[in-house]
Amino acid sequence: MVLSKKFKMLLKGLIFGLFLFFILSCEEVDDQTIATNKEWQAANPLPTTRDFKRINQQHKILVAVIDSGVDYNQPNLVNNIHFDLDTNGSPKSFGYDFVGEDNWASPYVARTLDFNPQANKEDSNESRLTRNKAWQLIKIQPQLAPYLDPSRNVEQEIDSGAYHGTHVAGLISYDQPEIGVLAYRVLPVNIKYEAGRRVVKGSPTEAIFNNILKAMSLAISQGARVINMSLVLKPNDNVLFGGSESNQNQYKEWIQRVKKYMEMNPYVVFVAAAGNEGRWVDDVSNLQLPCGISAKNLVCVGALNEDNSLAAFSNIVLSESAFVMTSGVKVNSLYPVKMCDSSHIAGLNLDLENKSKFIEVAGKILTDCKGKIGFYKSTGTSMSSPIVARQIAKVLIKNPALSGVDAIQQLLDQSEVLKKGPLTFHRVKFEKPSWSLY
Repeated sequence: MVLSKKFKMLLKGLIFGLFLFFILSCEEVDDQTIATNKEWQAANPLPTTRDFKRINQQHKILVAVIDSGVDYNQPNLVNNIHFDLDTNGSPKSFGYDFVGEDNWASPYVARTLDFNPQANKEDSNESRLTRNKAWQLIKIQPQLAPYLDPSRNVEQEIDSGAYHGTHVAGLISYDQPEIGVLAYRVLPVNIKYEAGRRVVKGSPTEAIFNNILKAMSLAISQGARVINMSLVLKPNDNVLFGGSESNQNQYKEWIQRVKKYMEMNPYVVFVAAAGNEGRWVDDVSNLQLPCGISAKNLVCVGALNEDNSLAAFSNIVLSESAFVMTSGVKVNSLYPVKMCDSSHIAGLNLDLENKSKFIEVAGKILTDCKGKIGFYKSTGTSMSSPIVARQIAKVLIKNPALSGVDAIQQLLDQSEVLKKGPLTFHRVKFEKPSWSLY
């Protein structure tokens, strides 16, 4: 994107006046680190049968998804999931789960509150009751078993956006068996208890930041050449909007740490979502991670409407990192196969004595889920980022010797230059998936 300094100041003033509050909060889930065998297996199912060795061998590039986990059994992903294999060619791990602290970056959430020894009895009893309600709904409609597994907290899966990483992975790898996907779950955040009380140790944002930094390091050590981050971390308050200077200084320190790490890995391309708040982002006054970083091997991605106009919610990045735009509205991609996006799942809060209502809700959930599993349309720069990560991966497949800077330059050279008034930006073009419902 090419902007004069004078216009940057005008643009900042404009977006300040039109600031849109599209702020995504980080959701909390049952403590995944204490899952017992049954609950752990529900959240981390065995990989479905496939030729793991052959699939790994066909991957010419690995793309890391730092997100909420990826469904490695999604039928449209099976040829792209890159497992770590044992000597017999069987999977022994898939990326890393920093939430559950295990080697399986699955998106599912284990139900652990009802047997958490540190939780208070009221919360534990409520969790047990919800587990029982899930069983009752399954008895009424056995076809709901995969979507209402009592050993999983399906409500938290929906509330925390657990589908997100799978959706992102689908946009990176569709119809491209040469692209391998690695996953690193850094979200959501575990709910911790001590002596019957919920506790917060340190800053959840800082914990997520540290997980992201560790995920970047692990991904590179496992061979990733492209790292996609469809997430945003920013100060709780912004100085320009009345926030604290100490908070800004903390973020500046984090930005420098991530920037240094990016510079240490010049042959890796980092791709990140610009954010969905309808504002500008830079590395001086309007900070966020990753797109508040000025790094030559980082490309930030904004969202376009279906007619290629700038989406009102999309942030605009004014740092020295490359900034491109692509589709980000009603983007169709993959959804975990054991999840169902149904508003009626809130029916788990129904009174068990109300049998007729239970039967009604079970039927509505089944209607929502039947025939609709596996795909989902979503909007945001989170969807734009993986489209660009995919195009970068294709550039590197053709020429793996390219540095990150050179790969980004090729992306820019292949993009369409659009002018919208005083704005000039690069639109990344892409082919639609074979399974697309656009």
